[in-house]
Amino acid sequence: MSPSRRLGGITNVIAAAAVGFFLWPLVLGPKWDIPVLIVWWIVLAFLITWWRRSRRKKLYYAPRTRHIPQDVKIAVSVRDQGRCRQCGSAENLHFDHIIPYSRGGANTVDNIQLLCATCNLRKGAR
Repeated sequence: MSPSRRLGGITNVIAAAAVGFFLWPLVLGPKWDIPVLIVWWIVLAFLITWWRRSRRKKLYYAPRTRHIPQDVKIAVSVRDQGRCRQCGSAENLHFDHIIPYSRGGANTVDNIQLLCATCNLRKGAR
């Protein structure tokens, strides 16, 4: 889906306004002084840059978080039967990423396992 479709056509309105804003000094012609035009282009450049950056964050930025959702924790503990996957202990359990978060591991049921503190600390970021 194109970005203009995602924003409901508002980008077309903003683009048309930006083009009009950009061309307006050219329509007035020689009435404008050079310093006024320079300030005009600087303001326009800042506005376009701000608009592009704010649009990019809304459309494409998806923050990652270390927080494991509660439904994933429940599914993992049911799957692992409340025991460490390596030694079978039922005490001091941690939710551990199989592929470490620091290496791009996701917070999904397939990538989370239950480990006791001893096994988890022995494993480290491996």
